[in-house]
Amino acid sequence: MPDHPQPEHASESGKQNTADSTAAQNSSSTTHWKNQIIVAGVMVGLLVGGYLGYRYFRGVKRQQRPEQAQPVTVTAAAVETDSWSRQLTAVGSLEAPQGVDVTASLGGKVVSIEFESGDRVRMGDLLIRQDTSSERAELRATQSKLEQAERPRSPKRRLRSTLMGNRCM
Repeated sequence: MPDHPQPEHASESGKQNTADSTAAQNSSSTTHWKNQIIVAGVMVGLLVGGYLGYRYFRGVKRQQRPEQAQPVTVTAAAVETDSWSRQLTAVGSLEAPQGVDVTASLGGKVVSIEFESGDRVRMGDLLIRQDTSSERAELRATQSKLEQAERPRSPKRRLRSTLMGNRCM
């Protein structure tokens, strides 16, 4: 607000209003200057921080760069022909991708093994021999019973079995 001269005959209240408005203007302009100083300080801080950050990271990149490459020592030799072995000896372990569990359908004693370790075998090949003496004895006894059952009976036996069968009924 522009300053206008007040007439001398103005009332006391008019003088007080003028003093209040002058104080408000002074307070407003002081606040305005304070705000400008704060904004300028923040901007100067950002500029100084940016410059220091740039210098720091530029120094880090320089440290990461290798110094001047050192010369490499090179040795030369005349070319010669030589023979190389086609075999390579090494220590290791192997595991087959497929395996077979060999089991016997009958329990018993193994008499002989019919293959060597590492041999190739086919389905149906004989791998082991078992002691089958007890099974052979049982087979002979069963065959004997079958022969007796198939043998024609004598007339006396037929009559006896018929009579016995009638008594049981």
